[in-house]
Amino acid sequence: MTSKPLGVGIVGLNPHGSWAWRSHLPALQHLSDQLSIVGVANRSVESSQAAAAEAGIPQGFSSVEALINCPDVNIVAVTVRVPEHRRVVDAALRAGKHVYCEWPLGIDLKEAEALASLARESGLCAVIGTQAAVAPEIEHARALIAEGRIGKVLSVAVIGSGLSWGQEIEPRNAYLLDRDNGGTMLSIPVGHLLAGVQRILGPVAAVAGAERIGYDRVRIAGGGDTAIKSAPDQASFIGYLQSGPQLSVHYRAGTPPGLGLYWEILGSEGTIVIEAVNGHPQMMPLTLSMGRQGEQGLTRIQPPAGELEELASDPMARNVGILYARMAQAIRGEDVYLPRFDDAHALHRVIAAISESTVTRGWVDIELKATRT
Repeated sequence: MTSKPLGVGIVGLNPHGSWAWRSHLPALQHLSDQLSIVGVANRSVESSQAAAAEAGIPQGFSSVEALINCPDVNIVAVTVRVPEHRRVVDAALRAGKHVYCEWPLGIDLKEAEALASLARESGLCAVIGTQAAVAPEIEHARALIAEGRIGKVLSVAVIGSGLSWGQEIEPRNAYLLDRDNGGTMLSIPVGHLLAGVQRILGPVAAVAGAERIGYDRVRIAGGGDTAIKSAPDQASFIGYLQSGPQLSVHYRAGTPPGLGLYWEILGSEGTIVIEAVNGHPQMMPLTLSMGRQGEQGLTRIQPPAGELEELASDPMARNVGILYARMAQAIRGEDVYLPRFDDAHALHRVIAAISESTVTRGWVDIELKATRT
């Protein structure tokens, strides 16, 4: 046990709009009494050094391997593109480092299973960045339901927008167009949503889904180029949870007019609704409302002040920061809720089942498949 801040090395920190720059960096700076950023490793030493200099970070490493092997690095934060996750996470765990990996854990279920198994064997703290699972609004909804405020939960219905995968995409996100890279609308925003659903109500038991491609060729923003897209831009499925409620979800690409995220949890005595301007609950301000049977309309609910309330105006940094703060607690022996690699593996099973159902056009029993693997 020690009060010395844990050293964090960030793999993938680009000053020009990257996720890590917008969320991990401010979160870690806010938690400097618990966690200290040791350095960054990007694709080149020049990029690493430039990012370190602009962020005020001590070191820009010459390579990912150099960062992982640095004795001052206790935690490796993996914020690179999905196809690179397995290599970096595998190397970090084998070097005896704790890991915070952004979601998805791997490009597919096979990679996720391998990394979850390695993390389990290592005994290290391996955290998956499904930040919606610790968002205060979602945690409060979970508490309200546990208290019986809406009675028995009967159904969950969601409609959401995916932002990317529509008619146009930023050049830096073009890799998302290829479904084989593992970063699809189903795996990213729907995956984050399902992390929240399962945090509140428990595991998904079975699904029947359908994915479609509406835009098979999209514009690359900032120029006249176009690209072929193999990643679906419509994803919908029905299912049910192990706890009994029916589940229905429909996501569509881009930012269509109207609802960005509408998530209704219907109970026998009331309803809880979670809303946002788009379908990424892990990074957007969420509004929470509740209505009881017999009442007219819904009443907005403000969750009680919680962890990192100072960052409430920046949900990206706040939710990432909550995971980091709990990770530090867990490493030091405290018992806290954290989404870990086994949770990521379970979530990948749901995503894989939806895709399988699209092909087979039938129901997939997730519980049954899990017992056979």
